[in-house]
Amino acid sequence: MTLFLAIAMLVMAAAIVLLFAMMGELTARLPHLSVGYRDPVVRPLPEVHIGARATRWPDELRDLANDEGPACLVVLSTACATCGDVAEQLAEHLSRRSRVPTGIAVSCADRRAGEELVRRHDLSRLPVYVDERGEWVGREFGARTSPSGLVLRQGVVDAAYVFGDVVALEKAISDSNNRSNREEVIVT
Repeated sequence: MTLFLAIAMLVMAAAIVLLFAMMGELTARLPHLSVGYRDPVVRPLPEVHIGARATRWPDELRDLANDEGPACLVVLSTACATCGDVAEQLAEHLSRRSRVPTGIAVSCADRRAGEELVRRHDLSRLPVYVDERGEWVGREFGARTSPSGLVLRQGVVDAAYVFGDVVALEKAISDSNNRSNREEVIVT
């Protein structure tokens, strides 16, 4: 009986090793399962009020409202796992000199959590507004999803996207003159 149990345990261990090997192979073949993969699809965000102009701008973001060309307001949340990755990308992106003026609204339960996200990801070089409970972006633009990018032209929302890759978002913004807000963008 003991020999039978030993053989059964050995077979089960081999099956588990084989299962993990198969999962590793699958991960290698499907890039969206691999570590560090960023979805290049930028999807329109229909809940945002296209054509909206804020009645009040926080001092930290006022320059975005006055920019002549396209500008981007990135909405992040402290409760969003993807937002941490986007925050890291934004910090890296600063060193590459983005062509699109960018500001950030951090939606959070309390100011300390928002300030911690900004400090942890070194975002203080960008204009950042800590938006407690997301009240400002929700009221002014209808933005309640993060991470999202609101494309502004002279302070008016021209397009809005859900994204996970900052480079893909910037490409979507630069191409937005030629498309409607209803199209998905895939950057390869």
